[in-house]
Amino acid sequence: ALNYKNDQAHSLKLLIQKKAVFSIGKQTEIEGRKVIGVDIAYLGKKTTILIDQTSYLPVEIQFTDTYYSRKEIQELVEKRIRFQHFIKIGNIMYPMKQTIFKKGKKDIEINFSKVSFDPKITSDIFARPDQAMDLRYAEEMLN
Repeated sequence: ALNYKNDQAHSLKLLIQKKAVFSIGKQTEIEGRKVIGVDIAYLGKKTTILIDQTSYLPVEIQFTDTYYSRKEIQELVEKRIRFQHFIKIGNIMYPMKQTIFKKGKKDIEINFSKVSFDPKITSDIFARPDQAMDLRYAEEMLN
């Protein structure tokens, strides 16, 4: 849970935080596109968001933070989240591909096929199935 909290501390939501401190960062190229970094300091953490200089879309988020390993040891980890294949959904440009790099290596690649904002769903899809809990799993013990 602490690792997910650290990930959320370095999201695109930083761009609208009133108490965040912004500065111009490095200029570079990513996949042949010129980008400029926006360095953001917020709540003691530093994040760089690289913005495409032509489309003004976010191309990548870069940060280093403390994470717990599987052996429950704290370590400083460098992460990058790359956004690709933007499509317009309503009035929003949304990245249909997100690649997460951890310690310089590709860790996760997420490809979206369909995205809808504020879908109308009923709460019954979150209901527990009518079966006995399997207490071998920590998630089952928590619920």
